[in-house]
Amino acid sequence: MLTALALASCPSADAQPQAPIVINVENSAGPYSRGENGKPVGLAYELVAAVFSEAKINVEYRLMPYARCMAQTKRGNGAGCITTAKNKENLADFAWHSKPFVQQKMAIVVRAEFGEGSLKLNDLYGHKVIAVNGYTYADDYYIAKPHLKLENAVNDVVALQMLKKKRADYAILEERIMAFNMATEPVLKALGGKFRVAGYLNPLDGYVSFSKTEPGLEKLITAFDEAQARLERSGALAAILKRHDF
Repeated sequence: MLTALALASCPSADAQPQAPIVINVENSAGPYSRGENGKPVGLAYELVAAVFSEAKINVEYRLMPYARCMAQTKRGNGAGCITTAKNKENLADFAWHSKPFVQQKMAIVVRAEFGEGSLKLNDLYGHKVIAVNGYTYADDYYIAKPHLKLENAVNDVVALQMLKKKRADYAILEERIMAFNMATEPVLKALGGKFRVAGYLNPLDGYVSFSKTEPGLEKLITAFDEAQARLERSGALAAILKRHDF
């Protein structure tokens, strides 16, 4: 009797908490994702965290620069990376859920003294263009890439500093990240009014890029898709977007 009671009081193996999967998060892409007191915050992080929570998947989030986020995930050091644009360059390297959770606006940025007028991507052919190292873009960028004289910046803040110093006449930057950095980064506050958006590339659909080496990958993606669909129907994802003014 005592043995039976003791066994009954012990949690079963099925009741053990699920070991967390690791999701890598870009640490310097506010308002989408960034670090604050060592923890991820931002729109993209909140959307993805809501989906994983709805799917009842235990997740550990790990902050890092975007290039490392992608490289680590591709090698299997993490189940996924937030936030990735799916394109012909990376399609085969990762596994993908069905629908993007956010859309980003890729802008052609110039110095204010550049003057009026709008630009298209092919107007940049043959010119020096600043882009952030390791970022992923829509397919139009990769078509144009061989025709651009690219200058790599380690992040968006440095890209704007390089543009101000005339390292190039153009930069390709995500519009909302640029606005966020101009408003919050001390090194950029003196540069208010020094830049303008002169045109756009194709918009980016944001995904979690999942590692192909992750155990139970198919079930993980199915659970993510189903949870995302439920939160779309309930309006929960729309409420997060609205709270961030998207």
